[in-house]
Amino acid sequence: ADTSGVISTDSVKNTLIEMTKNAAGLPLTGYPFHEEASMLSDLVLDEVVLAKVPFFIDKRMQEEKDLPELLAKVKDTGIPVVIFDVKVDFLTSALRALSRTGTYPDSPAPNFNGFVKTYRQIEENRDLFVGQSLASGQVKQHWLVVNNIKPEIVPLKVNYVTVPDVY
Repeated sequence: ADTSGVISTDSVKNTLIEMTKNAAGLPLTGYPFHEEASMLSDLVLDEVVLAKVPFFIDKRMQEEKDLPELLAKVKDTGIPVVIFDVKVDFLTSALRALSRTGTYPDSPAPNFNGFVKTYRQIEENRDLFVGQSLASGQVKQHWLVVNNIKPEIVPLKVNYVTVPDVY
């Protein structure tokens, strides 16, 4: 699949891990690279937005400020904002995070408290996030993807119009 235009901190993190030499010859953990990967992804996003190029960003939107910050970046660019909001259960979320290459596979004791905290933040802020999205004139479409036995894709907003009685 063509992944040009996709901004993902996991890809940047993996590259940083692969390109960094470890003097001791031991496997490097992903933890030190997370913040640097996020910073580099933000710099790339800034350049993409300046160029007014459509892009795909993989972001958790766990904090109240996440969507307003993203919308502020693309304001007045003409770049349409389409959201695919993926809702999964905690176990699926944790297993997916652990299965991604470079996401701390060498850590003997994954930080499950961190997983729980992040998952709770996302779920506690979901109503706020959806409300911000539906109220925003910048968000063209918002799709809720629910990970059930048979995944459902529920339209919450289509062509700037909120779909009534769904959320």
